[in-house]
Amino acid sequence: MAKNIDYEEIIARVLTGDTGAYDLLIEKLTYKMLRYAESITRDQRSAEEAVQDAFVDCYLHLPSLREPNAFEGFLAMTVKRKCFRQLSGFDHDDILEYAEFLSDKEGLPEDCLIRTEEQSVVRAAIVKLPPAQREATELFYLDGCSVKETAKSLGVPEGTVRRRLYDARTKLQKELIGFMDKKTSNIENEIKEKIQKIRKYRSLYGVDDTYQKSVEELTPLITDVEDEKLQKYYRAEQFRLHYDSKTRKEVQAEIYRIAEAGEHPWAVVDKFIGESYDKFDMGDDLPKKRAEYLEKTALPALEKCKDLPGYEEAYGLLLTYISKNINKYDLDKSVRLLEQALDCYGEDDFYKSAIRTALE
Repeated sequence: MAKNIDYEEIIARVLTGDTGAYDLLIEKLTYKMLRYAESITRDQRSAEEAVQDAFVDCYLHLPSLREPNAFEGFLAMTVKRKCFRQLSGFDHDDILEYAEFLSDKEGLPEDCLIRTEEQSVVRAAIVKLPPAQREATELFYLDGCSVKETAKSLGVPEGTVRRRLYDARTKLQKELIGFMDKKTSNIENEIKEKIQKIRKYRSLYGVDDTYQKSVEELTPLITDVEDEKLQKYYRAEQFRLHYDSKTRKEVQAEIYRIAEAGEHPWAVVDKFIGESYDKFDMGDDLPKKRAEYLEKTALPALEKCKDLPGYEEAYGLLLTYISKNINKYDLDKSVRLLEQALDCYGEDDFYKSAIRTALE
């Protein structure tokens, strides 16, 4: 940890409205982070860009930092992630990275419309910046100058350039957040459509090389999903499509991991229903014991997935399963659970029709 930095005081000041206090963290930690970034990228300009990115990201996510004294580690981790994203080529999570399209003359014809939109959006946002920030942004990002070269061109100290770039980056991210949300939404729609096509193919032709290749093609799309929790959810969906290439033991181990991490609702259902049979396979009142076990374990565990796709359906399925197992022991409760499960399904859902039939 850097010496003479009172993280608790500085971060408290920033969170209560004194945004200028963040400059103290930039001033104290920039040199150290630049050295760290250069050790990864082996390139001065890439390191400077990664550090600029990291400072902005950490500023925007500062309210979520539980332990102020962990800020330096949080920043270093972010710098490392930015560096590796640059090296891997998966750097489209940051809006300013789209500036590279402004000077990119190559590419496939079908990319042109997308790139034209990105160009116009980025250009419009940069033009809105104050003159000093706009000049620094254009020199550093569009002309490819380093911080030192940008400072020399503008006739100002390097620290002033870094400050202008930081301010510009913050404003651009806020300005373009709607555009990025739109791109993210498009990516998720593309993933969902591809998954539907894969499942339809499987129902018609089974699992063959074409099927396996299509499942693998989901990987780069999932990588572009910005929300980390949703990204894990879609990776779990991808794993689910890969069942046939895994042994039963491998499948169970991965389902348990996904369930415990709260990455996908179906995994929670599979894990705990499986456990209920493993734990209660002998003796009396087995259905009742399994139902009680699921109420105590599966329903609370499913809460981790509350904001993920498929949560409502998984919750309804658990309620239906519990109801089925207790109808001989507590009919009133069984009916209440089924009535509650009705709200978890859409009007056209098979389970909703089946539950209504059972309640009649």
